[in-house]
Amino acid sequence: MVDRKETLYDVLGVPRDAKVTDITRAYNRHKSQVTRDDAAPDLKREAKIKEAYETLTDPERREAYDRSLIVPDRKYASRIRGIVIGVAGVALAGGWLVFMRTPAAPTVKARPSEEILNDVAISVARVNSIDMSGQMTPVGDAFVIGENVLVSSCTGVSPTAQLVVMIPPRQVPARILSVDDELGLCRLVAQGTGSRPLVPSRNEAKTGDLVYAAKVGDAGKVSLEPSKVKLVSFAPKGKMIETGAKASVGSPLLDAQGLLLAVATKGEGRFVTIPPLWITEALEPFKEEKPPTPEPAPEPQPAGAQPTAPGMQPQPNQDALKHITPEQRARLEKAYRPPPDTKDDWMK
Repeated sequence: MVDRKETLYDVLGVPRDAKVTDITRAYNRHKSQVTRDDAAPDLKREAKIKEAYETLTDPERREAYDRSLIVPDRKYASRIRGIVIGVAGVALAGGWLVFMRTPAAPTVKARPSEEILNDVAISVARVNSIDMSGQMTPVGDAFVIGENVLVSSCTGVSPTAQLVVMIPPRQVPARILSVDDELGLCRLVAQGTGSRPLVPSRNEAKTGDLVYAAKVGDAGKVSLEPSKVKLVSFAPKGKMIETGAKASVGSPLLDAQGLLLAVATKGEGRFVTIPPLWITEALEPFKEEKPPTPEPAPEPQPAGAQPTAPGMQPQPNQDALKHITPEQRARLEKAYRPPPDTKDDWMK
């Protein structure tokens, strides 16, 4: 056997083309195994797992790391080339018969569009903006990627405007969680949508693939527009997918299985992949920060009472003492008398 240096992909047990979501799941699984109570402490392994996660979930660091693996891969390939040549003759002599008799792997059939529409209809919505005068303006479509978290367009949204997510028959107030100015996309928070997040696709879109653009009509009804992928190109943040679909900004692009591929952006028929960090963070339920609990107000004191500091005994109301008998006054003065300081006071 030819030894090979362990890579960061090997540390997490994922392939080199793994998605960020797969890397995150693998990291959480390995971390739970290393840090469980009955496991022996292994700080070196824990640090290696953390390094692999931070490197492979950062697009720039991952690209630089992948380039650094090219030279070791070539050296590894040259070392095993002799072994491959030694067995190639035997493999070719008998393998071609098996290959000729083995049927090609069946392609995954596309799901019926009616099934896909039933699954995604409750996850796609229309976003409207309400200005200070109360006028409502359509912003674009949106879709759910996590619990109470949606992706939509930020084009034309005023900082003072109120956003409303329209999921018939509900209208849910929303606010902006984060913005990507370069893509023109917003991540929204809308509590109580009650919608199921769209599932990201594990497959890369290719030219000629069947895709669906899910869009919302004027009446709030969701529909699917089928089309073919015309071109897939690299964008500054992910990939650009060009199709023949006419979709509103913020509309999701689905593959033939109804899984999420990209989101519609500026330009007719153009979709961009969603930032991987948005998908990763959407795996955890979003929780609103609760405001600090205010301290209770001090209880009001009766009229005429002497203000007291904490820990001090309140003083009697002098005005009330005018209307009591001498015997009652003596008892009250004795009750409110300060503790004795000297021995002589105890004798009184």
